[in-house]
Amino acid sequence: MRLKGIENIDGNLEQYPLTQASTFQKSCRKVSIKIRKKGPILAAKCRRRDQSSKRTALVLEDIENIDGNLQYGS
Repeated sequence: MRLKGIENIDGNLEQYPLTQASTFQKSCRKVSIKIRKKGPILAAKCRRRDQSSKRTALVLEDIENIDGNLQYGS
């Protein structure tokens, strides 16, 4: 599943238009997807501008099963 439009903004995962590629993976580690009551969550430890790290999470909306393939933002 491709996650589009997700950025690390000073240690916070933020969603932008799904037309652009995600770049959070360049500055985040320990990335995982967790299932919670409010839906699937992308969790990570992301680098801040001052080079410290912060745990952050983003609710992933619009995930669908299309013929056995997970699609995000379709």
